[in-house]
Amino acid sequence: MFTLHATGSGHGLCFGRAHIFHRPGSEIPEYNVHPEAVEAEVRRLRAAIDAASDAMQNLRDNLDADAPEEMRAILGVQQMMLEDPTLVADPIEQIRREHVNAESALQKHGRQLLHAFEALDDPYLAARSGDVGQIVERVLGQLTGVDRDLDSLPEQLGSPPAEIVVVAHDLSPEDLLALSRRGIGGFVTSLGGATSHSTILARSLGLVAVVGLPAAVRYLCSGDHVVLDGMHGIVVVEPDSAALDTYHQRRRRIAGQRAGLARLRESEARTLDGQRIGLYANIQLAEELDAVHRERADGIGLFRTEFLFMNRPSPPDEAEQYRIYRGLVEQSGCPVTLRTLDIGADKPVAAASQWQEDNPSTNSALGLRALRWCLHDLSLFKPQLRAIYRASAAGATRLLLPMLSTLEELEQVHHVLAEVRAELTEQKLPFDPDLPVGAMIEVPAAALCTDALAPKLDFFAIGSNDLLQYTLAVDRLDDSVNYLYDPLHPSLLKLLQMTVQAANRHDLPVSVCGRMAGEPEFTRVLLGLGLRELSMVVSALQPVKRVVRGTDIARTEPLVAQLLDTPQAAGRRELLAEINA
Repeated sequence: MFTLHATGSGHGLCFGRAHIFHRPGSEIPEYNVHPEAVEAEVRRLRAAIDAASDAMQNLRDNLDADAPEEMRAILGVQQMMLEDPTLVADPIEQIRREHVNAESALQKHGRQLLHAFEALDDPYLAARSGDVGQIVERVLGQLTGVDRDLDSLPEQLGSPPAEIVVVAHDLSPEDLLALSRRGIGGFVTSLGGATSHSTILARSLGLVAVVGLPAAVRYLCSGDHVVLDGMHGIVVVEPDSAALDTYHQRRRRIAGQRAGLARLRESEARTLDGQRIGLYANIQLAEELDAVHRERADGIGLFRTEFLFMNRPSPPDEAEQYRIYRGLVEQSGCPVTLRTLDIGADKPVAAASQWQEDNPSTNSALGLRALRWCLHDLSLFKPQLRAIYRASAAGATRLLLPMLSTLEELEQVHHVLAEVRAELTEQKLPFDPDLPVGAMIEVPAAALCTDALAPKLDFFAIGSNDLLQYTLAVDRLDDSVNYLYDPLHPSLLKLLQMTVQAANRHDLPVSVCGRMAGEPEFTRVLLGLGLRELSMVVSALQPVKRVVRGTDIARTEPLVAQLLDTPQAAGRRELLAEINA
């Protein structure tokens, strides 16, 4: 018996036999082409991309009614990336320069893109490397004639499929849908991460998954007995009887917990001492609304608009943004908070590349990013503000400013907002003139100046991830220092407390929308600091609600106060255990 550790899908256990899944035709030919045939090779590459795009559109158009909405959205994202002209620019240049075949040039460029995405600090963007790999594979399939059809898979897997754990380098959305319909128990992939599309689809399809396990197809062999622990990201290979007994007991407990969480959907998030807590959802796709409604979120506490700007050669115009924002507001049936564009640093946008060229610091989280970037480039900012204001006429909407650090920045924003309102009024376009405007408190300078910022704002939203990173000067994705990344550090807790107290003095709503909000072990800490609104990924809503409903805030507050004065990490962990007891 041995164990492998990677990233889990966040739920479930699976017991079965491994099946190594190799897509046929994975060997890519490499050869030189005659100079007179170079342009024909370029045309062959373009034709393959067009064919791959048409195939994806056909797949989206013909998805069965029972296919999860997330799959349609993910395929849409991949198709948008596939149609980005920058995908073929480098391969075409290489074909013309080196006289190589299209497959070889595309595969080389694909590897470069994969490495570039994987090197990004932002975990969500880094996880898009899986999309890059899959769209390159789609085009290579068109060039080489590789069939993606999985109709023969049941014969490959044998019976019963529920006892099968598929092991692969990567799996596309249609692979996962086909595997799910054949009743497999789970899968392991070399690629992927916590926010990768394979992980998102695993949750939607009810599959247990462990992703991001390097060389998974080398560690495991077809026929191996395995246990997948999706909660902790563990693969147990050839478990002994004691390990099997332990995991079977855990599976029975998980089944009971899931049933309890499902029943919680109809319950209020109210503490034992009667305080109502608002639980909101963080989303980046309108297609996630079904899950928001299913889990009974109180609203959308954060919609990441930058997702609309990425993986495309030009930004969405005002009309496109207005259509998306208005549709989101109309379909949500609940309050929606739209965060303005958060780009720069590790979130590049092709349409704004001139700033990257002129400002080398844009590769740093301390450079031109988010609100700073938008104030430097009103050609991106104003159309978005106009679209958000116009969408506000459709229902309850709030505007959230990321990365605010000074009062002067806020005054600049209000000047631009006034211009936008004046333009819309003159054009007789409907909007909410009282649209609430809030700020992300994710820079220590903003947290320390909340009393000065509050009179010019309608609400605060604390971004705990960046606030902790900037406070401790620690990149949590850097393995050499991430041991210092401690959400219980007194400096962070004091900044959270200061922000809450300032919001209360000025009668402003305040929420947390970073990872802490969606981690049940920190729920009571946040409640003890005075937070009454939490915004999180949809899957965390019921687990957090369960903690809320079991919390006596009057008992929790003095224990949380002790955390602020406990300098040693070990002591804080002991207190956390007492708080959660």
